[in-house]
Amino acid sequence: MKSAQCLSVLLSLAILAGAIPARSNRPLKIPLQRRSRNASNSTSVQSATGERYLGAQRVANSISYVYAKYANTFAAYERNTGSRHPLDTWRRSTSSGLSSRATSRTIPLTNQDQELWYGSLTIGTPPQDFTGETLSIHGWIHLSCLGVPDVHCPLTCSGHRMYDPSKSSTSQCRYRFFTLEYGSGDTTGVQYKDRIADQTFGSAWAMSPEFSSQRYEPDGLSGLGFSEISNLDGPTLMENLKESGQLPRFLFSFKLSDTAGQSELTIGDADYAAFKNETLVSVPVTVKGYWQVVLGGISSPSHEIAQSVNFPAIVDTGTTLIMAPREIVDDYFSGIPGSNCMTTDGICTVPCATINGTAPVFRFGERDFRVSPATWNLGPYTDGSSDCIAGLGVFEEPFVIVGDVFLRNVYSMFDFSDPPSVQFAELV
Repeated sequence: MKSAQCLSVLLSLAILAGAIPARSNRPLKIPLQRRSRNASNSTSVQSATGERYLGAQRVANSISYVYAKYANTFAAYERNTGSRHPLDTWRRSTSSGLSSRATSRTIPLTNQDQELWYGSLTIGTPPQDFTGETLSIHGWIHLSCLGVPDVHCPLTCSGHRMYDPSKSSTSQCRYRFFTLEYGSGDTTGVQYKDRIADQTFGSAWAMSPEFSSQRYEPDGLSGLGFSEISNLDGPTLMENLKESGQLPRFLFSFKLSDTAGQSELTIGDADYAAFKNETLVSVPVTVKGYWQVVLGGISSPSHEIAQSVNFPAIVDTGTTLIMAPREIVDDYFSGIPGSNCMTTDGICTVPCATINGTAPVFRFGERDFRVSPATWNLGPYTDGSSDCIAGLGVFEEPFVIVGDVFLRNVYSMFDFSDPPSVQFAELV
């Protein structure tokens, strides 16, 4: 039996490699679905008038999660590299709010009320199946406590599929501890290594109530960042696959859609039938760690936002909104009648009657990409409100976060080649 001290599983990208046979040298396609991080709150999907909406509280929670996530990963960057990240200007204190958050085959991706995307995954020998969130910096899954002495299985494990190291002939406990904070939720445990391209992941023996199956449907988390911002001291999935030569190209790519069955993650290549090749633009990663690039600029329907020109930006599939510093956001909405960005939670609103005509255009490289009204308009601020939540929120830090509101309008590729880059193209 495996040691009783290695109890549940946290994946750092590793979970996605489970379906890639050794030396396949072909891309892996993972269909994505969509769910809310808090499944118990996912009932408010329509307003009284039948409009789809998230609601102010859910959007505010999403913003709080972003602050916690970047505090966590900035700390990891400093620990891993020995220097502070150039964009890290935060004071890590409670006052800042930061310490309070390949054979070609198909695995569908789903998004929880515009908060997360997830797909079905496998780990171990023989494979054990899980549902995992794919778009976070770090990841974890629950581990079976059955038959392990002196171990209490928390209620948060109930309803989730469990990883059982005793049933995997390739499981190895690394006896290295981890603790990860996700805004209002956290996980604690020990790192494991198993048959997912010999990938390191962690075993979480304690999870906060936010990760119960009633409130959080996936069995775990995984991520697609660089090792510089990982909380585990092993190489990431893509770094392992690059070294082992298991993929034709060292990139992953996304098509994200509100339409069921139309979202997909491809590891090792791109779906060339999903985008217009003549619109493809590549922007280099400026600081390895995040998918950090230079934003060419943001334009509102009335003018270009001067402060946004050649501004640092992080492309983040795990963030719902587009988020930007106060000066950029205020300038953007200055020409939009009835808009309001004075809420303390970072949310901006526009009258529902006019919001669809206020979506932005983003410039990367020499090409413009338009955000659609469908992704820009997040619905009424509260049920029955005449003001709707815009897809651009206030983020009190010196960079723009390019999140889901933008990424659902483009095909995106994240290339680990030297030098790394992010590529965008218009969807077919």
